[in-house]
Amino acid sequence: MKISSVLMLMIGCSASVFTADAQSKSIKNLKKSTQNIVVDGSLKDWGDSLSYYNPDKKIHYALAENPENLYFAIRIENRGQQEQAMRNGITLAFNPEGKKKETYSLTFPSPDRDENSLFIMPKADHAITEQQLKQEDMEERRKADLLKLRDIQVKGFPDVETDHITTANTYGIKTVLQFDDSGALVYEAAIPVKMLHSDLNSKPWVFDIKINSFSAGNGNKDGLKPPGDNGGMGRGGMGGGQGGMGGGAMRGGGGMRGGGMGNMDGSGGQGNAGKAVEIKDKFLW
Repeated sequence: MKISSVLMLMIGCSASVFTADAQSKSIKNLKKSTQNIVVDGSLKDWGDSLSYYNPDKKIHYALAENPENLYFAIRIENRGQQEQAMRNGITLAFNPEGKKKETYSLTFPSPDRDENSLFIMPKADHAITEQQLKQEDMEERRKADLLKLRDIQVKGFPDVETDHITTANTYGIKTVLQFDDSGALVYEAAIPVKMLHSDLNSKPWVFDIKINSFSAGNGNKDGLKPPGDNGGMGRGGMGGGQGGMGGGAMRGGGGMRGGGMGNMDGSGGQGNAGKAVEIKDKFLW
């Protein structure tokens, strides 16, 4: 009887240690930056590599801080996720109280601004030719598309009077999308700490990183369908994934259920590219 009691006590203590250890490992620390990180689409200021990798989403990411700014970087290798990010935006949302409900959020590019839309169908006098569809031309076109993206959607910042600002804003908020030499899409952002109006050292902050999904309000101005349930999206041919056509030479296209996002080089995309790609983490300052 005494042995059983001791054994149960040992099991209980071990479980408590395991739980505490698991919880401690779930809270990360923001990288301390001794200098300002240049938001230019290059990750050289982040060291050899970004601090974290999510194996399920296959995405590299990192958060850092110094007395002036909160920094964020993400590196996307998957072609379907790249197209989704360029069309629907990447959202960084966070809550200083450690709760799931977002307090602040920053989305770039903003998916609901006409001037930023990468969904616009070519006019008759600007029809896509066979030459333009060659892969090398499409790669250049993808890079050129990034230069069009200037609108940032912001929520929760008391110092910002509107929901939309541009990359040329005077608040000090910086965002940039760029392709690196290996073809991965790199997103960097900086938010001035003074705009957060929060106690930085009180609790772990909840950060929600999301490559946004297609929604009814995104891209339907041209009658285009989001990928997944209603067919493929993009200039690609086959929609990839589990069946479905991704459209013809132009953007959009009907397709069967399960069709993914066609790639801009004409190849198939990811069958589930229309779903949001989300990572949630807790960080201590």
